[in-house]
Amino acid sequence: RVISKAGSFGVTNADRLLLGRAQEADVVALMTPMQQSPRCLIVSKASGIIKFSDLKGRTLAVTATSTFAQFLSKKGLFSDVQIVPYAGSAGQFMEENIDAQQGYVFSEPYIAQKNGGDPHCLMVSDTGFDPYTSLLFTDRSVIKSNPDVVERMVRASIRGWKHYFAEPQETNKHIHELNPEMDLDVLQFGAESLKPLCINESIPLEKLGHMTADRWTTLAEQLVIAGSIEPDSVDATKAFTMQFLKPIQNQSAEQ
Repeated sequence: RVISKAGSFGVTNADRLLLGRAQEADVVALMTPMQQSPRCLIVSKASGIIKFSDLKGRTLAVTATSTFAQFLSKKGLFSDVQIVPYAGSAGQFMEENIDAQQGYVFSEPYIAQKNGGDPHCLMVSDTGFDPYTSLLFTDRSVIKSNPDVVERMVRASIRGWKHYFAEPQETNKHIHELNPEMDLDVLQFGAESLKPLCINESIPLEKLGHMTADRWTTLAEQLVIAGSIEPDSVDATKAFTMQFLKPIQNQSAEQ
């Protein structure tokens, strides 16, 4: 929709943005709220699975065509693992006698626990595959034609995330009103789980949104290993810009 000019901005993950660039879409990341990917594999504590190598001989529900699954497979972490389709259910590993399933650490584990499960999360980021998640992006043509609008959008997005970290209840209530299936307790768990993924010692609150060329380049190399893109099909350094973050960060430093 962004490429076709049906929308000026979008939200996606860094791996998907690079896939778009490999198909000659000139999309550009503007800021990322999450420094650590929330992607995880959910297992039962009773299963005895505490690390990825423990998955051998087990059944895993995962979207096999996803970039993270392709990368982990190429790295040998899914050797002797039976892969079945991921159905999108938070409790699939409980309901269908499956040992593990994919998920996001800020939502599915809580729902599984709420339904009587004892989930344990294996963070995909621990394997080194750690794409920026839920980043704000646009088409380069928008940056060229409306840089002031882009700057205001980035500023508003960062302000919104900071407000959510400080006072999530108001936003959670609004989300619940829009989607009653998202219970308030699930949203509160999500807010608490999100914060450490976004803010850490390296990226304090005043640097929220920050991205580095090393992270983008590493991700591009991993997508080549996964077979998701061809070698030299993307210049990862052109996939993002810090142009609209620097004024915000400079202002925060002065304050």
